[in-house]
Amino acid sequence: MPTYLKFNKYITFALCVLLGFITNPLLSQDQAKIDSLRLLLKTSRDTSRFTLLTALFQATNQTNFEEALGYANAAYSYAESSSDSVLMVKAGRMIAYSLDDLGRNEEALLILNKVIRIAQRNQERHPELKVVLRYLYNNAGIAYMYIGKYDSSLSYHFKSLEIREAEGDQRSIGTAQNNIGLVYFKLKNHEKALEYYLNSLSIKRELNDQSDIDLVLNNVGLCYVSLRNSLKPLSLLTKPWQMQTELFPRCNNSS
Repeated sequence: MPTYLKFNKYITFALCVLLGFITNPLLSQDQAKIDSLRLLLKTSRDTSRFTLLTALFQATNQTNFEEALGYANAAYSYAESSSDSVLMVKAGRMIAYSLDDLGRNEEALLILNKVIRIAQRNQERHPELKVVLRYLYNNAGIAYMYIGKYDSSLSYHFKSLEIREAEGDQRSIGTAQNNIGLVYFKLKNHEKALEYYLNSLSIKRELNDQSDIDLVLNNVGLCYVSLRNSLKPLSLLTKPWQMQTELFPRCNNSS
């Protein structure tokens, strides 16, 4: 074996060992936290039970979707037995997250539509639910997109956008615009998709927000390619912060 290959092999092995030393303590800490929360849950009987179930959901929803779903369902059962509409909405959203992670989008939509109705009925009495509604609408929009019901997806995304615009949160508005662009792209309405992607990109530029900028630029580039204007994506990807409005004329679908 050539010397450089042997060297690379040793480097790879060393990195694996090092990562093992780094991640094992972190995993042990996470498991210790989960075990501690489980012990507390066994003796909880009051409103702290919902808090503990939420904490357990948050501790497991990135690593064990089924376990996280179990905690979310338990949280919903507690909220329902307490006739607490705010907690029911929060727990329902957790259930939908886990179902989405498990690819069970139609089931996610059942619980999302249920808690959306609860939130809509109670938002005047509990104003915090209006904030949650913008996320619920967004989650439903994404789930409908995954199962190919694009009209319903757009309906929910526009409801989410309306709330975000009323709140004036530009970063949040940009996220909604990008999500709407995704649905139009699925519908092969590339001009409309491009319009919303560029709106999202414009907000990121105004805020100097570079989070997920590569994803938005990729979405814009895919639109230009679909519209048979393949020179645009290259300029977008190489100089994203030097773009001017004139770089974004409305493209036509001519070859």
